[in-house]
Amino acid sequence: MTGTLLSEKESFAGEILAGFLFLVESDLLGLHDRLGVGKYNRISPSLERKMHFLMRAKALICFPGGFGTLDELFEALTLIQTGKMEPLPIVLVGKAFWERLVDFDFLVEAGTISPKDLDLFRYADEAQEIWDYLCEYYQLKSDH
Repeated sequence: MTGTLLSEKESFAGEILAGFLFLVESDLLGLHDRLGVGKYNRISPSLERKMHFLMRAKALICFPGGFGTLDELFEALTLIQTGKMEPLPIVLVGKAFWERLVDFDFLVEAGTISPKDLDLFRYADEAQEIWDYLCEYYQLKSDH
């Protein structure tokens, strides 16, 4: 199945925001025109898609999900942990979900990750928490 990355830039309070939308080929059927996205890049293999996504990402916000979500999360964490990628804010939305799904403290106790690796991400339960963290991380003025 071929995936497609749609990207659009817009100005918001003097900042440039880039939005990405991943669709399977069958979902394209004119959707990029209806969304007003004039340019899109066709991305095929999963590895190439991940690379393009992470190269452009300014943050990774992970909502509760399955294997695909875990794959994206652990790929980003590993690349940052090993110094292959510049750090970016990673937010796991829904603390109760993530703490039940992955016992990061156990990974520290087992010696498979360092205690400092726990600083690579934050939990959030509210949209305002996410926004405040991103503003703090990028030293932007928050509207809160």
